[in-house]
Amino acid sequence: MAIGVAVRPAERTHIITSGSATKRAASDHLYESLREVLEKSVWDDVLLNEADPGGSLVNRLPQELFDYLIHFLPLFHHAKQRVHFITYVKGLLSYAPRKFVGRFATTIGNESSVRMMQSFMCAAKWDDAALQGAYQELAAKVLSEPDGMFTLGVFDVIRKGNQSVGVARQFCTRTGKTENCQTGIVLGYTSTQNGHGLIDAELFLPKKWFSDEYEPFREKCGIPPLVSKSKAEIANCLLNRMYEQGKFKGRWVGVGQEFSSDTRFLDSIPYGLSYFADVGEECMVFPVKAGGGVAEKAVSVRSLAGDASIPWHSVCYGMGSDKMPLISKEKVMHVYEMRQRKPGRMLWLYIREDARTNYALCNASTAEPLATIRTLASRRWSFAPCFEWETSALGLDQYVGRSWTGWHRHTLMVFIAHLFLTAIKRKGLRSTLPLSDSSEYQHGRRVNYCRNVPEHGDHFTLCNMKDTGRAEPIVCALCGTWPSPVKGAAEHATKLA
Repeated sequence: MAIGVAVRPAERTHIITSGSATKRAASDHLYESLREVLEKSVWDDVLLNEADPGGSLVNRLPQELFDYLIHFLPLFHHAKQRVHFITYVKGLLSYAPRKFVGRFATTIGNESSVRMMQSFMCAAKWDDAALQGAYQELAAKVLSEPDGMFTLGVFDVIRKGNQSVGVARQFCTRTGKTENCQTGIVLGYTSTQNGHGLIDAELFLPKKWFSDEYEPFREKCGIPPLVSKSKAEIANCLLNRMYEQGKFKGRWVGVGQEFSSDTRFLDSIPYGLSYFADVGEECMVFPVKAGGGVAEKAVSVRSLAGDASIPWHSVCYGMGSDKMPLISKEKVMHVYEMRQRKPGRMLWLYIREDARTNYALCNASTAEPLATIRTLASRRWSFAPCFEWETSALGLDQYVGRSWTGWHRHTLMVFIAHLFLTAIKRKGLRSTLPLSDSSEYQHGRRVNYCRNVPEHGDHFTLCNMKDTGRAEPIVCALCGTWPSPVKGAAEHATKLA
């Protein structure tokens, strides 16, 4: 049975229009189409399990979706556009195996609406900038916190042919080799308490797309007048623009390997933000001598990972699906960056050994607690699998159109759909978990945190954790102490108090 969606009279004016009897009749028909879209039970079970693991909100999802999307409806000029907008977002949240207009029309709407929805995404006149601004304002209210982290990365989509906007043979991060693909630069945001989201994006255009040969393609794809920019320059524009607007608060920037080797980009990061940058194993740095000072010879970070004189320490950074702690080995030290073959600034080098070895350089103050650097590593490296999940489950990489406008509109729709899931997750947690509970959900999994320090939220610690059977001490990723897993949580709680 369909679940009814209650629309208050004041809200209905955002959906239907007034005027002649003929117009009102047409609007009523569109309103009924909207109700049908909202009430259709086509939700993706995987997405719902991630956003509402307790199932406490499943019966209210149509109304929750409407209450969420009502923020954006006044930005569309016509009632039909509002219906198409809701249909598209609902389609991204549906079980459609491929997330594009044709699937949405057959799964949620009707096949006769395919062309109209294609026009809505690629050619219809509505204010893209206003919709993006409204989304970012709402996302900031949901996600932003003073200690937040901006994060930059790329996503590549392999394409056939040469007709899709921005497609070219270029390095593909997904396969690690040259492919015929599109590349998007994305700016995300992650917080310790409120979750994460993607907040801005821009399609990268290879240089050949600015040549005379490609002028017909630029015109066909509707590319506006642009200046050729590198991927790092696009990332710089996205970050600086968002930071200057002041919507999102933060102290940190997570940087992918695509940008970390560009010293001009690192130097252009806004004042007030410190970076935590992924680097490759061949990245060269100058070690700090045992007695202090800079070593004369630069070495690779891989050689420092393999240096037996620098011990590995075990750290618990989460809980697995089997309720057992996730334990990795780490090395943390100060090094000097290499600039023009000479020592530069002193940085943190963080090395973590999981299924693979990850390396990062951080320009945070050397006075920062070690626990802060560990937290940055967890936030930066946990964002990547979450981003991959958004890409596959919400269809970020499944846009099949060829236009510049369509690519950016589809990307924005995915962002809007993901923020809805984040909001549902937070609302579900508030309704199902008492404030005194010593556990929380993180990425759909229940994990322990410290009851003694409630403001630390869903950070991971060893509190209340049973004996893991390990002989070596395990560093708590929250406070940096070394509680014994055999002695249990009592000693740990004392150190936290």
